Order: sequence, then structure tokens, then C-alpha cells
Amino acid sequence: MDTIKINGTEYALKKIKFSSMLKLEQLGLSLSKLENINNCVIETLTALAAFVMNCTAEKAAAEIDAHLEKGGSFNDLTPLIEMLTKSPFFTEMSRTATETEAAVQK
Repeated sequence: MDTIKINGTEYALKKIKFSSMLKLEQLGLSLSKLENINNCVIETLTALAAFVMNCTAEKAAAEIDAHLEKGGSFNDLTPLIEMLTKSPFFTEMSRTATETEAAVQK
């Protein structure tokens, strides 16, 4: 299983499923924000970190802060975004949005 190291602690990356979205929404990541992920990178990283760390968004943000203060980089956190974008849920959501947009343009 893939892992990510945040502030010296290694965490297993999780599969994001339809049922995972309830937890992610509670952590501050809503479906509407996922439509344009580039506009909410900080919220997205925080929610995803909290999801894999099984903690609050506030605790995850504090761990990310400590990670960066100790010389870590945002690039270290890219596995979180990949965990989301490569998930079957996100892939299907993107495919459906593309099909809907194409149908509207016809």
C-alpha cells in the first residue's frame, strides 16, 4: 500500500470511495470544491491529510505546518492529491461531468 510521510510520521494512503466523501465533507472538502481543485488547494490538502491521519482538519493543518517548518515541502504532499485524482470515485465523477458538459453543448 502506498504511504505518505507528514512531519516524520508515515501514513497509509486510503482509497476514496463514494462513502469516503461524507468524511471528507466533514473535514471541509465538498464536491463543489472538487469541480475546480486548483482554487482550493489548501483546503483540499488539509482535508485529505486529516482523512489519512484520522484526525481533525485543525490537527492535520498543524502537522502540515510542522512538516513545512522542519524543511518539508508542498511537493511532499502530492501523494494526497494523487490519492484523490486517481480514485475510482473521482475518475467517475470527472467522466460524468465531462459527458454532461458535452451533452449540454449539443
